[in-house]
Amino acid sequence: DAFAALQKLQELKAVVGRLWTQVDVLVVPTIGTTFTVDEVAAEPIDCNTKLGHYTHFGNLLDLLGAAIPLGVTAGGRPYSAMLLG
Repeated sequence: DAFAALQKLQELKAVVGRLWTQVDVLVVPTIGTTFTVDEVAAEPIDCNTKLGHYTHFGNLLDLLGAAIPLGVTAGGRPYSAMLLG
């Protein structure tokens, strides 16, 4: 039920708001893996779900996020960290 989900989200925002008074910034991986353009084209929903694993909650909780590039993997794919606050 949509209304129950919205109520639960508001409850979680209240809990996080109380916890956030003890934290200045939260650092999480921006993504857990990378995909090729062809992989995203073949399975866009699945790829988006996996790519947002570490970041979707920040959107739902109205947190500000900034991605910080950290370099490239041995395979030449980029990686980064997300600062949430």
